[in-house]
Amino acid sequence: FDSADAAVLKARFDTAVHDLNERTLRADAISAQGSGLSAGKLRHVLARVLEEKYALPTELELFPVDTSVPLGKREIEVHRFYEAGEAAIYRSGDGSQIPKVSYSQESMTFRVRQYVTSAVWSFFEEQQAQAAEVEHVARLLRVARRTLELFLNEMTWYGDDQAGIYGILNYPWLDREVSDLAFGGQATNTVSYLRSLNNFVNRAHHASKGVLGPNKMVTSPRVADWIMQSPFLDGNGAGGDRMLGEVFLATSRIEGQIEQAHELENVLGNGVDAIFFYRDDVMGVANMLSGGGIQALPLHQTDIDRRQIMFYNHGGVQMLEVGNNLCVFVTFSES
Repeated sequence: FDSADAAVLKARFDTAVHDLNERTLRADAISAQGSGLSAGKLRHVLARVLEEKYALPTELELFPVDTSVPLGKREIEVHRFYEAGEAAIYRSGDGSQIPKVSYSQESMTFRVRQYVTSAVWSFFEEQQAQAAEVEHVARLLRVARRTLELFLNEMTWYGDDQAGIYGILNYPWLDREVSDLAFGGQATNTVSYLRSLNNFVNRAHHASKGVLGPNKMVTSPRVADWIMQSPFLDGNGAGGDRMLGEVFLATSRIEGQIEQAHELENVLGNGVDAIFFYRDDVMGVANMLSGGGIQALPLHQTDIDRRQIMFYNHGGVQMLEVGNNLCVFVTFSES
């Protein structure tokens, strides 16, 4: 045993003592390397939460709602009377030559459909959401309501032929036509547009001797904006101090403003929008909502799951005096 052996033993002893101290002081087995601040300590979470944006449905704002049909009814039947007769100057003789009057009655039927959706969550999801301070159930219910409202809006505008639901654009007795004027771009002569728009408004009024006719107009935002923002020009450089829409509203039977509905954009493919002229009352257009709004079934619970079912009862759109209304398809181009 010499000095070299003593040096080796001392080095081993020092290493053993060092390891023992490390185990004594750091019993958590986590490395001492790194920062004293975790990444999460330097992160600020904004209180604002970003929400997905949706185009607002327009049908409940534009058209009258009829809630007279009780819940549970499957069909809506409408009766209409038709009258006929003539009068004449009485000359002489018996009454066989005196003309007569008569009437007849017809009916038509509209189907009532249920639009359904549901919100489903478990007990553990609700528990975890409470721990995370997240309104999980309330958010699911809001999503369910919004989903039903968007679906109702789609059915009100477009309907569903297979399901027998009549909407604005698929209403079978609504007059439709295609305008020969192209909207959009820089128009040098807007007198023709004014005459065309007034012709659409006046047609039913003149044909019915003032009994029928629209008092409201709704179209896509881009067509409405073009009408309201295009100068009124006669093609010879005259005019321009007023907008086409301003002159139209001042000279037509349309009340209020030109309403806008994004649902009327590209209805017949890209670049073809619709203008809907209608009578703003339940005889012109009525949105048939049995029960008046969204209905909810009692909360259903199975083991750990909960399910909330919501539904709309919808009889589609009724235009009982459809002669008031007219749908015009127009092309639109930015150039």
